[in-house]
Amino acid sequence: MNSLNKHIKEYRLQLSKGHIQKAYKGIMTFMSGLKSHLEKDYPDYLTSALYFGYMDKSYFAFTSPGLKTKGLKVAIVYLHEPGRFEAWLGGNNRKIQAEFIERLSEKDLGKY
Repeated sequence: MNSLNKHIKEYRLQLSKGHIQKAYKGIMTFMSGLKSHLEKDYPDYLTSALYFGYMDKSYFAFTSPGLKTKGLKVAIVYLHEPGRFEAWLGGNNRKIQAEFIERLSEKDLGKY
């Protein structure tokens, strides 16, 4: 518990400086705007709600009709600590996910 108290003290100290709130709000505003932009430009695609996360990752799903028929989706992910965006392919459930992991493991995907 003592360690948690130290973390909370540091957290509150950092919050008192105001940078974290401004950065987080800016990131979430950007993510929300990106989601709206993609919805407008790709009306046939499905989008999920924006998941704000626990300051580790924030994301929303953006899925084409073709991927949807296969039970797949793409998550547009912002990873907070490294400060980068990634696109993650996911399945709608564990069975589909496992099936595509197996199918893709047989392919040469290079660095992916």
